[in-house]
Order: sequence, then structure tokens, then C-alpha cells
Amino acid sequence: FIHSSKKEKLKQLAGACFSLLALPYRHCKVQPKQVTFLSNRSDRLSGNIKSVFLEMTKVPGVEITVLCHKGNLLHSLPVLRQFLRLYATSQVVFVDDYYHLLSYVKKKPEVQLVQLWHACGAFKTFGFTRLGKAGGPKQTDPNHRMYDVAIVSSAEIAKHYAEGFGLSDDKVLATGIPRTDIFMDPQYAQTVQDGFYAKYPQLRDKRIILFAPTFRGNGQM
Repeated sequence: FIHSSKKEKLKQLAGACFSLLALPYRHCKVQPKQVTFLSNRSDRLSGNIKSVFLEMTKVPGVEITVLCHKGNLLHSLPVLRQFLRLYATSQVVFVDDYYHLLSYVKKKPEVQLVQLWHACGAFKTFGFTRLGKAGGPKQTDPNHRMYDVAIVSSAEIAKHYAEGFGLSDDKVLATGIPRTDIFMDPQYAQTVQDGFYAKYPQLRDKRIILFAPTFRGNGQM
């Protein structure tokens, strides 16, 4: 209980500090057609957020900024400043995972925050579906609740994402998963199949089963 109380106080202190750092940018105007892609999963875009970025580059008149950094944003003050400025001035912000600082900096109503996530389907518990479990959040945590829109692969699993993100059902849209659009390209499918069977000819005309589980430990550790 004491440990939990200290952790909560540290979170409150961090929130106050980030709110203070964000003050100079609160007065900046949101720029129409300014779009930002945020990711701390990798130092470069991949998966859903990369697919949406590539499509966004085809839209005329849009100013795009990419802010990718793997690991803790606090290790780089210039990147932190860039995040605060972009989060205060972009018309649309895309993320593909839990982006820690979004829980500490208040979003302007004019800024549309879109969660693209990184997974397909709903095969494991995440977010608020892990309440009471090791590494899970508390009911009072602000994590994920600030998204204006979150996308999912199908309408059947939308309710699970709404629960996991702490969002109302109308904010979860069954658009399909951007990174899987390429599977609808028959030429791409044929190229992949030809390459696969060239490498594993013994598997031709056999049923192939792929099992690729996600490890779920105690939180990010």
C-alpha cells in the first residue's frame, strides 16, 4: 500500500511537471493539415503507422512530421520539446502503441488523436482489460482514455478494444488493419508464395500451421 501510494504521488508530480513544460505551447494555434506520427516502438515507422504514413504522403497540402524514438523520451530534452510542440499544434496525431507522455499532457479539443495500435484481432488482455492483474493499470489511470478514435480489424472485436482503452463504443471504428491491405494484392501474394516454396519445397501441397504467441510478462518488464 505504501509503495502504491508513493507511485501515485510520483505520477501526480510527473503530471504537474509536464503540464508546466507544456504551458508555452498551449497558446500556439493548431495548424490545419499538420499531421504528426508518433511512435516509441522503434526508431523508424513500421506496421500500421507506416502504412497510414505512406498513404498520407499522397494527400496534397498536408504537412507531415514523424517523431520516432525507441525507449524513454525523457532521455532527450530536444525530442521532448518537439513532442510538446507537435502535440499542441497538429490537427491530427497518429500513434501505434501506448505513448507514455500522452497520459501526462492535456490534449487540446481541436487536436484529433488516432490510435492505430499494432496488433490484429484481440487475442490477449491489454489496457483496462487487465485491471487487477500483475502489471495492469488502475481504474483511475488516464492511460488510453484520451484517444478520439481507435481502429480495429472487425466490428466483432470493437467492444474488447473499447473496454481495453476505456473508450465509448462510438470511438472504436472497424476500418480493418492498414498493414494487412497488401494481402489483398494478388501479385504480392503470388510473389510471397513463390519465394516461400522456393525456400521450403518440401512443404508444397501440405497444410501449414503457424503458431506465433505473444509473451505477456509483468508489464513492459
